[in-house]
Amino acid sequence: MRATRLDNGHHAVVKAFLERRPRVNLFLLGVLWRYGLQRTEDSLWLGAFDGHGALSAVVFAPGGAPGGGPAGTAVPDGEAAACALLGAELGRRGGTHMVVGPREPADALWAGLGDPPARVRYDQRLYVATGDLGPVRLPVERARAADVPLLADFAGEMMQEDLGVDPRQVDPSGHYLRVKARVGRGSTWVHRRGEDLVFAVDVGTDVPLGAQVGGTYVPPAFRGQGIAREAMRAVAARLLHRVPLVTLHVNEANTAAVRCYEGAGFLRDAPFRLISW
Repeated sequence: MRATRLDNGHHAVVKAFLERRPRVNLFLLGVLWRYGLQRTEDSLWLGAFDGHGALSAVVFAPGGAPGGGPAGTAVPDGEAAACALLGAELGRRGGTHMVVGPREPADALWAGLGDPPARVRYDQRLYVATGDLGPVRLPVERARAADVPLLADFAGEMMQEDLGVDPRQVDPSGHYLRVKARVGRGSTWVHRRGEDLVFAVDVGTDVPLGAQVGGTYVPPAFRGQGIAREAMRAVAARLLHRVPLVTLHVNEANTAAVRCYEGAGFLRDAPFRLISW
């Protein structure tokens, strides 16, 4: 088995590989659909091919160019042994700060990286919404440019709660610009209560195959009122008017979030893993 850096000449074989599990691989299929296999100079796609030339595993690592330091988040799928091989290759190319993916491939990739001590290791679950989610009770809208400072605080608080890292401290200007870019693309949705912004979520993947949402946040003062459940239902319903499915990942230990998404009409699907050092 060998690890290969993928380029657009591998597009057809990678697409066919990922489409075996389209729900699980929606994020990767979205990257492939929008950017191909050569998204930017600092993005890296690796594939593991068996002795017959068949693709056994892939990993996408933005920020993972040779000599460029650790990737931001590596996203794998495929056979465990092949993912371990890709982990070793990724380690030689600078490694990664985080791995997110289907549970067995993610664990194998992390092992291939040398199984470094993990600061965060979550059992995640993929949830999927399709079809009619029931009555929509809350209005949602795309965020406005004037919302960016508050949304940057929301995103920082969310990451601090979920991962124990505050991007406002690590990279304040980069964090602000990323939030501003999401708002500029129209990918952040919010719900307002009077003058208060009380819910926000980002649509990270939005392609004809489906949409994936993440970064859900409700300020502490407004939690426990069903806002996230009903606002998420409203956002998913809007997306489902034009795509066949909406997915998200949730930490299985976060029972409040699990109840929220199940209450909004999302159904439990594949086991995932998030590992970070």
